[in-house]
Amino acid sequence: MHKSITSLQNPYIKDIKALSFQKGPMHESFFLVEGYHLVEEAFKKGLLIDVLTTTVNVALDDSITQYVVPYYILESISSLKTPQEIIGVCKKKKNHVFDLKKPIIYLDKINDPGNVGTIIRTALALGFVQCVLSKGSVNPYHPKVISSTQGAMFSLNIFMDEEDSILSFFKSKGYQLVATTLHKEALTLNTFSFTPLTVIIMGNESHGVSEAHLALCDQFLMIPMQHIESLNVAIAFGIVAFEINKQLKL
Repeated sequence: MHKSITSLQNPYIKDIKALSFQKGPMHESFFLVEGYHLVEEAFKKGLLIDVLTTTVNVALDDSITQYVVPYYILESISSLKTPQEIIGVCKKKKNHVFDLKKPIIYLDKINDPGNVGTIIRTALALGFVQCVLSKGSVNPYHPKVISSTQGAMFSLNIFMDEEDSILSFFKSKGYQLVATTLHKEALTLNTFSFTPLTVIIMGNESHGVSEAHLALCDQFLMIPMQHIESLNVAIAFGIVAFEINKQLKL
C-alpha cells in the first residue's frame, strides 16, 4: 500500500521525528532503520512495519505501508549527515527467551554506540545468539548502534538488564560467570577451558567490569599483550569471542 505525505506537520511524521530521538508515543514498541540494506534485513526478519521513501520499493510486499515523501522530510528525521532515500519503521522484539544451553555475552556499562554495534556484529559472526546490556549501557536501539551492527542485531536476542539482576539468575541456572580484567588472579585467555554455560562479561574501557559484578564471577581472564595495557573493548571482545568459538565450535 502506498500513501503520499508532503507536510512536516503531518501527525505521523511528527511521531516518526520523535521516534528518531527515542521519544514519543511510538518509542516503547518501535525503532527506525536507515538505508536500503537495513530496511531489507529488517523485512527479512519480519520486523519491518512501514517505510518512508522518495520512491516506491517494489521489493517490498503489500503488507508494508510505503509513505512516499519529499527528501526534506527524510532529512528532518534522519540521524545521518547525508540521509539515504529510505527509512524503515520496525517493531521491537518483546519476548526475550534465552537459550540456557549456549554462551551469553554481558556488556557492563558500555556506552559507546559504535563499540556496542561492533560487538553485536562480531558476536553474530562468531556464532553467539544472545547478548545482555547492563543498566548504564547504551540503548541497543540507538541509531549508531543499529547502523554499526549492519543488521546483525535483528538475528540476536538482545536484552537490557535494567534491574541489574540477571547475572544472579544465570548463575542459578548453572552458568559460570567469567570477566575480562587485569585482576592479579586472572588467567590468560588461552589457558582457560570454556563451556557452553559461560557468561562472558566485558567492561567499559575507563572503569572495567564493576566491582559488584566482579564479586559474582567464578573466574577472571586477561588477554596476553605486549607493550600496552589495554585494548578497545570491541577488539578485546573479538579476541575473546574467537577463542570461545574455537573451543566450543559455535
